[in-house]
Amino acid sequence: MAQETPNAPADAGDLAAARDAAGCGAQAGIDRPLRESEAHWREVFEHNPVMYFMVDADGVVQSVNGFGAAQLGYRVDELVGQSVLAVFREEDRPFVIEQMSICLGDPGLSHSWEVRKIRKDGSLLWVRENAKAVRRPDGFLVLVACEDITERRRTEDALRQSEMYLAEAQ
Repeated sequence: MAQETPNAPADAGDLAAARDAAGCGAQAGIDRPLRESEAHWREVFEHNPVMYFMVDADGVVQSVNGFGAAQLGYRVDELVGQSVLAVFREEDRPFVIEQMSICLGDPGLSHSWEVRKIRKDGSLLWVRENAKAVRRPDGFLVLVACEDITERRRTEDALRQSEMYLAEAQ
């Protein structure tokens, strides 16, 4: 029976296993901050009180945050893979297509517009959308942040109505 000595050479398999174990440890040291960073940004995306949509060049929802889906009365899985046009009034869809085309024609530039969306229950929601197209290896992606401006629009409409009544009274 051969006696092992501390300075005896290890066989090639032992060296490869030791090298792989050391590499995994180093990789784990790199992966941990990446995982933490990804978790942080995922949390920001999911819980930010702004509706976020990622839409491909064909208008298909690639991603939506939970807040955005909930604001419209949907679950995330009900919107992902569907046409983004489904959450807009039929008469507003040509306008939305035009705005998306403008974004895709000017990648990297931000564009804003106001439009009505339809919640799952049929009620209307006015939003201000800020969007930018970005180039990806597999095509373009339009990033859209939507802010609920329903109350502001109601206030503006009431003010216009009041001004109209005042003008008629004079």
